[in-house]
Amino acid sequence: MDIRKFVGINKKINNVVRISLPHLLSLNKKEPDSKSGFSAKMVVFMGSDMKGILASGFADKEFYVAKCNECLDYIRRNFGGYDLYYKPHPSDEKKQLFLNLNGFNLIQDKTTAELFLWQNLPKIKCVFAVNSTSAVSAYSFGLNAYLFYRLFKNVYNDKYFETTETYFAKVPSSLFITDLKQELVENRIATAKDELFERNIRELFSDFHGKVWFVLSHTEFVVSAVSLARFIRSFLPSTKINLVVSRHPRWDFVKPDDIREYFDEIKFFPRIFYSLEPRKLFNNFKIALAVKKMNVNPDDMIISFSQVDFLENCFLSYHRRNRQLGFITERDFNYHYNSENQIYSNNDDFRFTKASWFYNKIWEPLLGLNKTVFQIYDNGELFVIKYQKPINEIFSKVFICIA
Repeated sequence: MDIRKFVGINKKINNVVRISLPHLLSLNKKEPDSKSGFSAKMVVFMGSDMKGILASGFADKEFYVAKCNECLDYIRRNFGGYDLYYKPHPSDEKKQLFLNLNGFNLIQDKTTAELFLWQNLPKIKCVFAVNSTSAVSAYSFGLNAYLFYRLFKNVYNDKYFETTETYFAKVPSSLFITDLKQELVENRIATAKDELFERNIRELFSDFHGKVWFVLSHTEFVVSAVSLARFIRSFLPSTKINLVVSRHPRWDFVKPDDIREYFDEIKFFPRIFYSLEPRKLFNNFKIALAVKKMNVNPDDMIISFSQVDFLENCFLSYHRRNRQLGFITERDFNYHYNSENQIYSNNDDFRFTKASWFYNKIWEPLLGLNKTVFQIYDNGELFVIKYQKPINEIFSKVFICIA
């Protein structure tokens, strides 16, 4: 099976819209600026998962740490008089032990990056990262934001650098720092509500009398989900809105009080990976059965930010007659669904794992689920994942979210 032959979008179906991320719906209440008396003095460096990068053989530790320290020096030179902060990556809190953080304050709060940004917008001058998506999130929030990863071309191995380039291919060039002598230019965008998106949502909910089911996996989309839930309540105040979560480990860092008030009910399910272990397959079956039996009525709306996740697939497959809205970032869409990107063009060794082959050929058809394609390439540490069908045949409507 050649994953490159699967089409990302069926162009005969007119149900794909490009929008700004839905969290912009809330920025009017969360983004006072200097005119409101706030002083944006925080400069935040978002940590990367050094442990994961090194364990996968993507970089040499000595060279990686040295280059990170050069980036920290660059921030110190450009922001004398500002309050400098380092926020560790949740998967690698020990990275800070190897960095020269002289002059930086350590952010102890483990809140996820997007929630942290949303809650501290008035205080933040700009955000830096090597290759963390939190910098792109910051940019979409209307903050100055910059990525250092192109300085790591000779630090990362070729395939990992290619992967990173592909993932950030649709990000505006103003985010990239390519020289440590480069003059820093403010790049913040003016944030404004997306009127086309608001109109789309109002039309989709016209004459709506059911419940809304949000399906989430990655915490990156918590703020967007909360913002969209608030917006729906603004014109449908009595509508019941539930949140169903495929529990990624980073959900441990989402404080319940940050989201509880926006949803009538929150249900957590274990996150499912491709596996042949009998115990995990049994857990798969239990989750599938639980979703099938959930009180999802035919006139309910399903809104998913998961892309691609077992829990999401269960919801979409077992409630096909419901209207289903799918949200995916332009980065993720380009990376996984665009067969002309660098990864698909430069590699020809895509292959199933034993477990992902079993899911695609046997387990998903047996459970009545949409087929998913998870294939690794190169040394097996890199992968792509997508629905086998075009994404807009899976969802009633697809929103591709640009930075």
